[in-house]
Formats: sequence, C-alpha cells, structure tokens
Amino acid sequence: DDDELLLLLLRMRLRGSRRRRGPPAAPGEPPGKQRWRRAAAAPPRLLLLQEQQQQREQQQQREQQQRREQQQRRREAQKAAKKGWKPPQEQQPAAAEPGG
Repeated sequence: DDDELLLLLLRMRLRGSRRRRGPPAAPGEPPGKQRWRRAAAAPPRLLLLQEQQQQREQQQQREQQQRREQQQRRREAQKAAKKGWKPPQEQQPAAAEPGG
C-alpha cells in the first residue's frame, strides 16, 4: 500500500513539473505560447557562450586541417626522397637567377 501511495505521489509530482516547464508568465501576459516565445529568445550571455564555443570548434577544425595537410606534404616528400627527387628550394631568387 505504501509503495502504491509513493508511486501515486511521484506521478502527480511529475505531472505537475511537466506543466510548469516554461518560464512564468509576465504580469498581464496570457499563459501559453508567448511564454515559450520569450523562453526561445535566449539571454545574450548564453548566445555569447555559444558563439565562443563555435569559434573554438572552428579553430580546432582549422588546426586539425593544417596538421593533416602538413602530414600529407611530409609523406609526399618522403616518398619523393626515396625515389631520389628533391623538393625545390623555397624562396631563394638570388641563387635561382643566373647573373643576378
């Protein structure tokens, strides 16, 4: 009997919490959709945090991409070195141009 009572109480409590999920209606505001609309307009701090999170994720993705590209270049260079091909020297125009 006690168990049944507890279950009933729990059920009632759950039912109540389900109804009160949205923020309380402002004075003079009908309960219902407007309440949800106000809840949907996120506070600026939350938006700021979300933006920072997105920026952080984008930064991480960029770094991963750069790392991948570097690894790819290194691998290609190693393969080429095995074949006996040397990569062109980077930015030495004085040495590259005869009579300069």
